Amino acid sequence: MNLFSLDSIKKILSLAFVIVGLLSLLYYIYDLKYPNHFVADMYGIEVLFRVSILIMIALPMFIGLLLIVIGRKRGKNRLTMSGIVLANIFSLILILLSINVYFSRHKDEIRKTYLHKSTDELIRIALNKNDQYAIYAIIARKDTSAVPALCQILLDENQRVKLRIESAHALGQIGGDISRDALEKAITRSKNSYLTETIKYAIENIDKNKIQEVQ
Repeated sequence: MNLFSLDSIKKILSLAFVIVGLLSLLYYIYDLKYPNHFVADMYGIEVLFRVSILIMIALPMFIGLLLIVIGRKRGKNRLTMSGIVLANIFSLILILLSINVYFSRHKDEIRKTYLHKSTDELIRIALNKNDQYAIYAIIARKDTSAVPALCQILLDENQRVKLRIESAHALGQIGGDISRDALEKAITRSKNSYLTETIKYAIENIDKNKIQEVQ
């Protein structure tokens, strides 16, 4: 004899699903309140955007929970089932959002270690993982040994545009004749407006720094 009927098992699973959804909601709020990445002046707009999404997801879930309570009190199984379906669907969305937040925070933790890695390691990370954040660490230290690799990334049209943009930015910060020559070559081949603008800015930055050195 079965201890639980199929209907009871479904209800238990639905309840567990909603509880995980509510925990996911709390985790999402925690991430908003305690971000583990650099927070700029525009973070308030990011919070507003994310909160609006959270409300659009959480509100239908709470309506579903309310329908479950009302349906059980009035003995209306159809109303209860509608509430369960609604609560479960939006609980799933919250769970998926929280999973995305978890992996995003995990990536941020890994990227915090980039400043302690060697330039060669950072170049490998940028190329193998297509992670432009590795180039940010190179910009911070302005390592001239990275120039040949950065030039190669910039001039390689098969590379991701974001990676090429950050390479151009890095070359502009590091400076030097080799960097400027690569930027001049890249600007004639660029088919992306953001990349072109970054290259122009990088060239201007190199020229400005060279004038300041002469003075």
